[in-house]
Amino acid sequence: MIESSSIFVAIVLSLAVLSSMIFNPRRLEAIGYSLSVLFLQVLIAGHEDVFFICPQFPIYVSPQDTNLNPDNTMPDSRARGVYVDTALLLARCTRVRTNTACSIADAFRKAHQDRHFDLFSELDITSLEVPILEERKRGPTRHPKDLEEHFQSIVSELGKAQAQVLTQAEILLSSPRFLDQDSVILLATAGEYYRIAVLQRSHDALLEVPSSLDIDELIQGKDSDLGDDNEDFCGPLVQCSTLEKQRHQFVRRRREQEIGRQNKARDARAEARAARETSLPKLKARARQRSQFVLNAGPPPYPDGMIERYYELSDLFDREYRRYPAFFEPEPLPGESINSLAQLRDPKKNRHVVFTSVIRVGSSVSDKFVGIIRAYTTKMAHAERVRRD
Repeated sequence: MIESSSIFVAIVLSLAVLSSMIFNPRRLEAIGYSLSVLFLQVLIAGHEDVFFICPQFPIYVSPQDTNLNPDNTMPDSRARGVYVDTALLLARCTRVRTNTACSIADAFRKAHQDRHFDLFSELDITSLEVPILEERKRGPTRHPKDLEEHFQSIVSELGKAQAQVLTQAEILLSSPRFLDQDSVILLATAGEYYRIAVLQRSHDALLEVPSSLDIDELIQGKDSDLGDDNEDFCGPLVQCSTLEKQRHQFVRRRREQEIGRQNKARDARAEARAARETSLPKLKARARQRSQFVLNAGPPPYPDGMIERYYELSDLFDREYRRYPAFFEPEPLPGESINSLAQLRDPKKNRHVVFTSVIRVGSSVSDKFVGIIRAYTTKMAHAERVRRD
Protein backbone atom coordinates (compact mmCIF):
# COMPACT_ATOMS: atom_id res chain seq x y z
CA MET A 1 0.00 0.00 0.00
CA ILE A 2 1.17 3.53 -0.73
CA GLU A 3 -0.26 5.13 2.37
CA SER A 4 1.15 4.60 5.87
CA SER A 5 -0.84 2.59 8.39
CA SER A 6 -1.83 5.76 10.26
CA ILE A 7 -3.11 7.44 7.10
CA PHE A 8 -4.94 4.22 6.16
CA VAL A 9 -6.74 4.21 9.51
CA ALA A 10 -7.57 7.91 9.14
CA ILE A 11 -9.06 7.29 5.67
CA VAL A 12 -11.17 4.40 6.98
CA LEU A 13 -12.42 6.54 9.87
CA SER A 14 -13.22 9.47 7.58
CA LEU A 15 -15.23 7.14 5.33
CA ALA A 16 -17.07 5.81 8.38
CA VAL A 17 -17.97 9.33 9.54
CA LEU A 18 -18.97 10.30 6.00
CA SER A 19 -21.42 7.39 5.81
CA SER A 20 -22.54 7.55 9.44
CA MET A 21 -26.28 7.87 9.83
CA ILE A 22 -25.85 9.42 13.28
CA PHE A 23 -23.06 11.93 12.68
CA ASN A 24 -23.88 12.69 9.05
CA PRO A 25 -27.65 12.22 8.93
CA ARG A 26 -28.03 14.85 6.20
CA ARG A 27 -25.41 13.26 3.94
CA LEU A 28 -23.45 16.51 3.83
CA GLU A 29 -20.81 17.22 1.22
CA ALA A 30 -18.60 19.21 3.59
CA ILE A 31 -17.91 16.27 5.91
CA GLY A 32 -16.16 14.63 2.98
CA TYR A 33 -13.49 17.36 2.96
CA SER A 34 -11.53 15.35 5.53
CA LEU A 35 -11.36 12.46 3.05
CA SER A 36 -10.20 14.88 0.35
CA VAL A 37 -7.35 16.17 2.51
CA LEU A 38 -6.27 12.65 3.45
CA PHE A 39 -6.42 11.52 -0.18
CA LEU A 40 -4.15 14.38 -1.23
CA GLN A 41 -1.89 13.71 1.76
CA VAL A 42 -1.20 10.25 0.37
CA LEU A 43 -0.18 11.83 -2.93
CA ILE A 44 2.41 14.12 -1.30
CA ALA A 45 3.69 11.92 1.53
CA GLY A 46 7.41 12.58 1.88
CA HIS A 47 7.11 15.78 -0.15
CA GLU A 48 5.49 18.04 2.44
CA ASP A 49 8.46 20.40 2.04
CA VAL A 50 7.27 21.16 -1.49
CA PHE A 51 3.47 20.87 -1.55
CA PHE A 52 0.70 21.94 0.76
CA ILE A 53 -3.05 21.29 0.73
CA CYS A 54 -5.46 24.22 0.62
CA PRO A 55 -9.21 23.72 1.16
CA GLN A 56 -11.45 26.43 -0.31
CA PHE A 57 -8.73 27.79 -2.59
CA PRO A 58 -9.89 30.92 -4.49
CA ILE A 59 -9.31 31.22 -8.23
CA TYR A 60 -10.57 34.17 -10.23
CA VAL A 61 -10.09 36.40 -13.26
CA SER A 62 -10.13 40.16 -13.23
CA PRO A 63 -9.54 43.14 -15.53
CA GLN A 64 -6.69 44.08 -13.20
CA ASP A 65 -4.83 40.84 -13.89
CA THR A 66 -2.76 42.56 -16.58
CA ASN A 67 -1.51 45.16 -14.09
CA LEU A 68 -0.62 43.23 -10.94
CA ASN A 69 1.08 45.35 -8.29
CA PRO A 70 3.24 43.33 -5.87
CA ASP A 71 3.48 46.22 -3.39
CA ASN A 72 -0.16 47.08 -2.73
CA THR A 73 -3.30 45.40 -1.48
CA MET A 74 -5.85 46.05 -4.21
CA PRO A 75 -9.61 45.78 -3.69
CA ASP A 76 -11.17 44.52 -6.88
CA SER A 77 -14.95 44.56 -7.14
CA ARG A 78 -14.82 43.33 -10.75
CA ALA A 79 -13.00 40.08 -9.95
CA ARG A 80 -15.08 36.99 -10.74
CA GLY A 81 -14.15 33.58 -9.43
CA VAL A 82 -14.92 30.64 -7.19
CA TYR A 83 -13.59 28.68 -4.26
CA VAL A 84 -12.29 25.23 -5.12
CA ASP A 85 -13.18 22.60 -2.52
CA THR A 86 -9.60 21.32 -2.23
CA ALA A 87 -6.43 22.24 -4.10
CA LEU A 88 -2.83 21.08 -4.03
CA LEU A 89 -0.36 23.97 -4.20
CA LEU A 90 3.32 24.29 -5.05
CA ALA A 91 4.81 27.69 -4.21
CA ARG A 92 8.14 28.69 -5.77
CA CYS A 93 10.06 31.45 -4.08
CA THR A 94 13.24 33.50 -4.13
CA ARG A 95 15.01 34.99 -1.15
CA VAL A 96 15.07 38.77 -0.89
CA ARG A 97 15.93 41.48 1.62
CA THR A 98 19.13 39.73 2.69
CA ASN A 99 22.80 39.90 1.74
CA THR A 100 23.51 36.21 2.24
CA ALA A 101 24.36 34.09 -0.78
CA CYS A 102 23.10 30.78 0.63
CA SER A 103 20.54 28.80 -1.35
CA ILE A 104 16.85 28.59 -0.56
CA ALA A 105 17.36 25.02 0.67
CA ASP A 106 20.12 26.14 3.08
CA ALA A 107 17.95 29.00 4.28
CA PHE A 108 15.10 26.58 5.04
CA ARG A 109 17.41 24.20 6.91
CA LYS A 110 18.90 27.00 9.02
CA ALA A 111 15.50 28.50 9.73
CA HIS A 112 14.22 25.10 10.87
CA GLN A 113 17.22 24.65 13.14
CA ASP A 114 16.76 28.12 14.68
CA ARG A 115 12.93 27.92 14.70
CA HIS A 116 12.98 31.06 12.58
CA PHE A 117 9.41 31.24 11.28
CA ASP A 118 9.95 34.86 10.28
CA LEU A 119 11.86 33.57 7.26
CA PHE A 120 8.62 34.01 5.31
CA SER A 121 9.15 37.79 5.42
CA GLU A 122 12.41 37.31 3.48
CA LEU A 123 10.73 35.36 0.67
CA ASP A 124 8.97 36.43 -2.48
CA ILE A 125 6.64 33.96 -4.17
CA THR A 126 7.64 34.02 -7.83
CA SER A 127 5.09 31.49 -9.04
CA LEU A 128 2.26 29.43 -7.61
CA GLU A 129 1.32 26.19 -9.32
CA VAL A 130 -1.86 24.22 -8.65
CA PRO A 131 -1.17 20.61 -9.68
CA ILE A 132 -4.56 19.28 -8.49
CA LEU A 133 -8.07 20.72 -8.26
CA GLU A 134 -10.78 18.72 -6.53
CA GLU A 135 -14.51 19.40 -6.49
CA ARG A 136 -16.47 17.31 -4.00
CA LYS A 137 -20.16 16.44 -3.97
CA ARG A 138 -22.34 14.40 -1.66
CA GLY A 139 -22.08 10.64 -1.78
CA PRO A 140 -24.90 8.55 -3.29
CA THR A 141 -28.13 8.17 -1.38
CA ARG A 142 -28.03 5.51 1.32
CA HIS A 143 -31.71 4.62 0.97
CA PRO A 144 -32.35 4.12 -2.75
CA LYS A 145 -35.71 2.66 -3.61
CA ASP A 146 -34.14 0.68 -6.45
CA LEU A 147 -30.98 0.18 -8.48
CA GLU A 148 -31.86 2.99 -10.89
CA GLU A 149 -32.05 5.58 -8.11
CA HIS A 150 -28.76 4.37 -6.64
CA PHE A 151 -27.09 4.54 -10.05
CA GLN A 152 -28.46 7.98 -10.83
CA SER A 153 -27.39 9.36 -7.44
CA ILE A 154 -23.79 8.43 -8.25
CA VAL A 155 -23.91 9.70 -11.83
CA SER A 156 -25.63 13.01 -11.09
CA GLU A 157 -23.30 14.02 -8.25
CA LEU A 158 -20.17 13.10 -10.20
CA GLY A 159 -21.56 14.93 -13.23
CA LYS A 160 -22.01 18.14 -11.25
CA ALA A 161 -18.51 17.80 -9.80
CA GLN A 162 -17.01 17.29 -13.26
CA ALA A 163 -18.71 20.35 -14.73
CA GLN A 164 -17.61 22.58 -11.86
CA VAL A 165 -14.01 21.41 -11.60
CA LEU A 166 -13.62 21.78 -15.37
CA THR A 167 -14.78 25.40 -15.28
CA GLN A 168 -12.47 26.00 -12.32
CA ALA A 169 -9.57 24.61 -14.35
CA GLU A 170 -10.45 26.84 -17.29
CA ILE A 171 -10.42 29.88 -14.99
CA LEU A 172 -7.10 28.76 -13.52
CA LEU A 173 -5.37 28.38 -16.88
CA SER A 174 -6.90 31.66 -18.10
CA SER A 175 -5.40 33.66 -15.24
CA PRO A 176 -2.09 35.55 -15.72
CA ARG A 177 -1.16 34.44 -12.20
CA PHE A 178 -0.68 30.89 -13.47
CA LEU A 179 0.97 31.50 -16.84
CA ASP A 180 3.86 29.19 -15.90
CA GLN A 181 1.52 26.23 -15.38
CA ASP A 182 0.99 23.88 -18.31
CA SER A 183 -1.47 21.32 -16.92
CA VAL A 184 -3.71 20.50 -13.98
CA ILE A 185 -5.13 17.22 -12.63
CA LEU A 186 -8.90 17.32 -12.07
CA LEU A 187 -10.63 15.21 -9.43
CA ALA A 188 -14.43 15.01 -9.48
CA THR A 189 -15.54 13.23 -6.33
CA ALA A 190 -18.79 12.14 -4.68
CA GLY A 191 -18.51 10.26 -1.41
CA GLU A 192 -16.08 7.39 -1.98
CA TYR A 193 -16.31 7.61 -5.79
CA TYR A 194 -14.20 9.77 -8.07
CA ARG A 195 -13.14 10.38 -11.67
CA ILE A 196 -9.87 11.83 -12.99
CA ALA A 197 -9.01 14.04 -15.95
CA VAL A 198 -5.88 15.97 -16.92
CA LEU A 199 -6.26 19.30 -18.69
CA GLN A 200 -3.29 20.73 -20.57
CA ARG A 201 -2.99 24.29 -21.82
CA SER A 202 -2.88 22.99 -25.41
CA HIS A 203 -6.33 21.37 -25.12
CA ASP A 204 -9.04 22.70 -27.42
CA ALA A 205 -11.26 23.20 -24.37
CA LEU A 206 -9.18 26.31 -23.64
CA LEU A 207 -9.68 27.97 -27.01
CA GLU A 208 -12.02 30.40 -25.26
CA VAL A 209 -11.69 32.02 -21.86
CA PRO A 210 -14.67 31.16 -19.61
CA SER A 211 -17.28 33.87 -19.99
CA SER A 212 -18.66 35.87 -17.08
CA LEU A 213 -21.90 33.93 -17.56
CA ASP A 214 -20.05 30.61 -17.13
CA ILE A 215 -18.46 31.89 -13.94
CA ASP A 216 -21.74 33.30 -12.60
CA GLU A 217 -23.46 29.97 -13.25
CA LEU A 218 -20.68 28.20 -11.39
CA ILE A 219 -20.98 30.55 -8.42
CA GLN A 220 -24.77 30.38 -8.30
CA GLY A 221 -24.77 26.63 -8.91
CA LYS A 222 -23.02 25.80 -5.65
CA ASP A 223 -25.18 23.38 -3.71
CA SER A 224 -26.53 24.40 -0.35
CA ASP A 225 -25.13 21.10 0.95
CA LEU A 226 -28.34 20.10 2.72
CA GLY A 227 -29.03 16.41 2.41
CA ASP A 228 -32.33 14.67 1.86
CA ASP A 229 -31.93 11.50 3.91
CA ASN A 230 -34.61 11.19 6.56
CA GLU A 231 -32.32 9.82 9.25
CA ASP A 232 -32.16 12.66 11.76
CA PHE A 233 -34.25 10.80 14.33
CA CYS A 234 -32.68 12.78 17.18
CA GLY A 235 -33.02 16.17 15.48
CA PRO A 236 -35.47 17.78 17.96
CA LEU A 237 -33.28 16.76 20.89
CA VAL A 238 -30.09 17.96 19.25
CA GLN A 239 -31.57 21.39 18.68
CA CYS A 240 -32.16 21.93 22.38
CA SER A 241 -29.35 19.75 23.74
CA THR A 242 -27.73 22.75 25.46
CA LEU A 243 -30.38 22.38 28.14
CA GLU A 244 -29.34 19.91 30.80
CA LYS A 245 -32.57 17.93 30.82
CA GLN A 246 -32.69 17.48 27.08
CA ARG A 247 -28.99 16.65 27.00
CA HIS A 248 -29.54 13.75 29.41
CA GLN A 249 -32.52 12.60 27.38
CA PHE A 250 -30.41 12.64 24.27
CA VAL A 251 -27.61 10.64 25.93
CA ARG A 252 -30.13 8.13 27.27
CA ARG A 253 -31.73 7.79 23.84
CA ARG A 254 -28.35 7.21 22.28
CA ARG A 255 -27.52 4.57 24.90
CA GLU A 256 -30.81 2.79 24.23
CA GLN A 257 -30.12 2.85 20.51
CA GLU A 258 -26.63 1.42 21.08
CA ILE A 259 -28.04 -1.39 23.22
CA GLY A 260 -30.62 -2.05 20.52
CA ARG A 261 -27.91 -2.29 17.87
CA GLN A 262 -25.89 -4.66 20.07
CA ASN A 263 -28.93 -6.89 20.60
CA LYS A 264 -29.64 -6.94 16.87
CA ALA A 265 -26.00 -7.77 16.19
CA ARG A 266 -26.16 -10.65 18.66
CA ASP A 267 -29.36 -11.95 17.06
CA ALA A 268 -27.82 -11.63 13.59
CA ARG A 269 -24.74 -13.58 14.68
CA ALA A 270 -26.93 -16.28 16.21
CA GLU A 271 -28.98 -16.62 13.03
CA ALA A 272 -25.82 -16.64 10.94
CA ARG A 273 -24.44 -19.51 13.04
CA ALA A 274 -27.72 -21.37 12.68
CA ALA A 275 -27.65 -20.82 8.95
CA ARG A 276 -24.13 -22.17 8.68
CA GLU A 277 -24.99 -25.20 10.78
CA THR A 278 -28.20 -26.08 8.97
CA SER A 279 -27.24 -24.72 5.49
CA LEU A 280 -30.69 -23.29 5.04
CA PRO A 281 -30.64 -20.52 2.35
CA LYS A 282 -33.63 -18.75 3.88
CA LEU A 283 -31.92 -18.35 7.25
CA LYS A 284 -28.80 -17.05 5.52
CA ALA A 285 -30.85 -14.49 3.65
CA ARG A 286 -32.59 -13.41 6.86
CA ALA A 287 -29.27 -13.04 8.66
CA ARG A 288 -27.88 -10.91 5.87
CA GLN A 289 -31.02 -8.80 5.76
CA ARG A 290 -31.06 -8.21 9.49
CA SER A 291 -27.33 -7.36 9.61
CA GLN A 292 -28.02 -4.38 7.36
CA PHE A 293 -29.82 -2.75 10.27
CA VAL A 294 -27.08 -3.59 12.77
CA LEU A 295 -24.33 -1.46 11.26
CA ASN A 296 -24.26 2.29 11.63
CA ALA A 297 -23.44 2.50 7.92
CA GLY A 298 -23.32 -0.64 5.84
CA PRO A 299 -21.76 -1.43 2.45
CA PRO A 300 -23.23 -0.05 -0.80
CA PRO A 301 -26.78 -1.35 -1.34
CA TYR A 302 -25.89 -2.80 -4.76
CA PRO A 303 -22.68 -4.59 -5.79
CA ASP A 304 -20.41 -3.12 -8.45
CA GLY A 305 -21.25 -5.88 -10.91
CA MET A 306 -24.94 -5.03 -10.78
CA ILE A 307 -24.19 -1.32 -11.27
CA GLU A 308 -21.95 -2.17 -14.22
CA ARG A 309 -24.68 -4.26 -15.84
CA TYR A 310 -27.24 -1.49 -15.37
CA TYR A 311 -24.84 0.97 -17.02
CA GLU A 312 -24.52 -1.32 -20.04
CA LEU A 313 -28.29 -1.24 -20.45
CA SER A 314 -28.69 2.50 -19.83
CA ASP A 315 -28.67 5.30 -22.41
CA LEU A 316 -25.53 6.71 -20.76
CA PHE A 317 -23.58 3.86 -22.30
CA ASP A 318 -23.73 5.54 -25.71
CA ARG A 319 -24.16 9.15 -24.64
CA GLU A 320 -20.75 10.00 -23.16
CA TYR A 321 -17.39 9.12 -24.67
CA ARG A 322 -15.08 7.11 -22.43
CA ARG A 323 -11.90 5.36 -23.42
CA TYR A 324 -13.32 2.12 -21.94
CA PRO A 325 -17.02 1.27 -22.35
CA ALA A 326 -17.47 0.59 -18.64
CA PHE A 327 -18.92 2.37 -15.63
CA PHE A 328 -16.01 1.43 -13.36
CA GLU A 329 -12.50 2.17 -14.62
CA PRO A 330 -10.31 -0.93 -15.14
CA GLU A 331 -6.73 -1.03 -13.90
CA PRO A 332 -4.47 1.27 -15.93
CA LEU A 333 -2.27 -0.12 -18.66
CA PRO A 334 1.47 -0.57 -18.05
CA GLY A 335 3.25 2.71 -18.61
CA GLU A 336 0.14 4.79 -17.99
CA SER A 337 1.04 8.30 -16.82
CA ILE A 338 -0.41 11.73 -16.23
CA ASN A 339 0.86 12.72 -19.66
CA SER A 340 -0.99 9.85 -21.37
CA LEU A 341 -4.17 10.81 -19.52
CA ALA A 342 -3.69 14.38 -20.75
CA GLN A 343 -3.61 13.11 -24.35
CA LEU A 344 -7.06 11.51 -24.16
CA ARG A 345 -9.49 13.03 -26.66
CA ASP A 346 -13.07 12.47 -27.70
CA PRO A 347 -12.80 11.64 -31.43
CA LYS A 348 -16.08 13.45 -32.14
CA LYS A 349 -15.75 16.46 -29.81
CA ASN A 350 -12.31 18.05 -29.69
CA ARG A 351 -13.25 20.41 -26.86
CA HIS A 352 -14.61 17.65 -24.64
CA VAL A 353 -12.34 16.82 -21.68
CA VAL A 354 -12.22 13.05 -21.16
CA PHE A 355 -12.49 11.80 -17.59
CA THR A 356 -11.77 8.27 -16.50
CA SER A 357 -14.65 6.04 -15.61
CA VAL A 358 -15.68 5.79 -11.96
CA ILE A 359 -13.08 4.76 -9.37
CA ARG A 360 -13.78 3.78 -5.77
CA VAL A 361 -11.45 4.87 -2.97
CA GLY A 362 -9.58 1.88 -1.54
CA SER A 363 -9.93 -0.37 -4.59
CA SER A 364 -6.93 -1.88 -6.37
CA VAL A 365 -7.73 0.37 -9.35
CA SER A 366 -7.62 3.40 -7.07
CA ASP A 367 -4.25 2.31 -5.70
CA LYS A 368 -2.85 2.15 -9.24
CA PHE A 369 -4.08 5.62 -10.15
CA VAL A 370 -2.83 7.03 -6.86
CA GLY A 371 0.55 5.59 -7.84
CA ILE A 372 0.37 7.36 -11.23
CA ILE A 373 -0.44 10.73 -9.65
CA ARG A 374 2.17 10.20 -6.95
CA ALA A 375 4.85 9.52 -9.57
CA TYR A 376 3.92 12.85 -11.14
CA THR A 377 4.06 14.80 -7.85
CA THR A 378 7.34 13.08 -6.92
CA LYS A 379 8.90 14.26 -10.18
CA MET A 380 7.70 17.79 -9.49
CA ALA A 381 9.08 17.65 -5.95
CA HIS A 382 12.52 16.54 -7.15
CA ALA A 383 12.63 19.36 -9.70
CA GLU A 384 11.68 21.93 -7.05
CA ARG A 385 14.37 20.69 -4.66
CA VAL A 386 16.96 20.99 -7.43
CA ARG A 387 15.83 24.57 -8.06
CA ARG A 388 16.14 25.43 -4.37
CA ASP A 389 19.71 24.11 -4.25
